[in-house]
Amino acid sequence: MAILFRMGFFEKHRILRLACCLAYLLSIEIAAIFTAKSTMMDAIGAIFFILAFLVFFYLMFQDKLMVFLSEPKEKLSLGAKDLSDTEIDYIMAVISGKSVKETAFDAGVSESTVRNMLARGYTKLGVANRAELFALAEKHDIVK
Repeated sequence: MAILFRMGFFEKHRILRLACCLAYLLSIEIAAIFTAKSTMMDAIGAIFFILAFLVFFYLMFQDKLMVFLSEPKEKLSLGAKDLSDTEIDYIMAVISGKSVKETAFDAGVSESTVRNMLARGYTKLGVANRAELFALAEKHDIVK
């Protein structure tokens, strides 16, 4: 599985592909048990052990597993949208949760300057206000 991950096999449709890999591994185990002509109790014991391990793995790493299984967001480059460096800085500050007043204080400019630069940045990004900017940031991974 680590090789498949490094090769990019799990980049899209992660849940479906992970389920297929686990089903494949279980079927290999079942086929190995039946070709070895083991008893039915041996087969049930092996499958139970595998399923118990998967449940344990899920419970221990549930948070990390959910992050892994979520599909990656599409990247949105602010530089590719013709935003100036100042507009990018102010947009990134707003996305990170800073107010206009905090951004103006950090940059050493007036609040109206920050509002004007943000308005130009909103226009270039195709959003009307801060709420739409947050919606855009939720859908995309915003990069400079």
